[in-house]
Amino acid sequence: MSFIRPEVASLLIRWLAPAMLGLLLMFFLRLLFSGNVVWMMVGGIGSVASGYFLWFQIKLARIVRREGGAGVVEVVEREFSWLTADGGTRFSLDDVVKVEIETNDQGPVAEDLFWYFTLVDGSCHEVGGSAAKGASIVDLLAGFPDADYENVIKASSSTICDRFLIWQKRD
Repeated sequence: MSFIRPEVASLLIRWLAPAMLGLLLMFFLRLLFSGNVVWMMVGGIGSVASGYFLWFQIKLARIVRREGGAGVVEVVEREFSWLTADGGTRFSLDDVVKVEIETNDQGPVAEDLFWYFTLVDGSCHEVGGSAAKGASIVDLLAGFPDADYENVIKASSSTICDRFLIWQKRD
């Protein structure tokens, strides 16, 4: 039996990587101002690298994760599958030309975030944002160059009806 509430434990786990990278950045900054030339070079390179990773991890931690919805999301070798009792969908991520998120004002009573994947042939696939392992959907954005993580953060905390463009293929 844990004395920490599950919501608090989830929050702590989500912010663990940024906290560790923050400590690492402070260590490298200390080396940078040590006065020894070799340690200053190590501190400078380490500060830049850990600062970049810290920035990226903070962006990921700010995304509100939804879970417990219908279906299971699976991504295997750029093949996206969302399997539900009603069927689901499957497509190749190489065929995606646009990724969007649509939100509504129904949460937390009903599903309030939906991912839309538009393919080359014009078909559009809708996936609920709270599908089991919904974090996989956010993780697959790494395969799309210049994906707008700021819009993902805005959409994940939105409580109004809106549509957010996350990525669009450029010709």
